[in-house]
Amino acid sequence: MTQFDKAIKTGRRLTRDGARAASTALSGGEMLQAAGDVINARMEIMAAGMTDPRKIDLKEMSLMSTEKVEATSAGGSAPAS
Repeated sequence: MTQFDKAIKTGRRLTRDGARAASTALSGGEMLQAAGDVINARMEIMAAGMTDPRKIDLKEMSLMSTEKVEATSAGGSAPAS
């Protein structure tokens, strides 16, 4: 393989890697935006329940609690793996 062929191969690899990095960054940004939206919505639900217990969304509060227990369990077992 000549120097020129190696340079072309390296250029293609760098272009491919750059495209993957950009795609990952975009996906990460979208995930952060979605997480912020969910957190905001859930904070509003909790605030509404604290100001007037009749407005509390029990289904959503139960879901939040279940998710927290699952995340804590997964986080606690991760270092053991």
